[in-house]
Amino acid sequence: MGVTKDLKVATALAKALSHPRRIKILQEAEKGRISPVGFSKTEDLPVSKASYHFGELKKAGCLKMVDTVAGRGAVEHVYAGTAQGKKLLSLIEAL
Repeated sequence: MGVTKDLKVATALAKALSHPRRIKILQEAEKGRISPVGFSKTEDLPVSKASYHFGELKKAGCLKMVDTVAGRGAVEHVYAGTAQGKKLLSLIEAL
């Protein structure tokens, strides 16, 4: 039973890191708090695509939401990296 859970976690992590933008998000989260809106501006990416990538990293436990900021009729979600995200980034950068 434990092996099945471990495989599910490993699969989720592999999926989370399967896109170069997600690695870039983790690198930016290492520097401090980050939002899909801010990331989309610096990367010239639609907010919807940035939000999708943030969501995948959150599902995998690599990011956590730490704040929300209301403004202009929308709510901006702010994220920080997790210990798991930092470990994965260290492994990737070691390759």
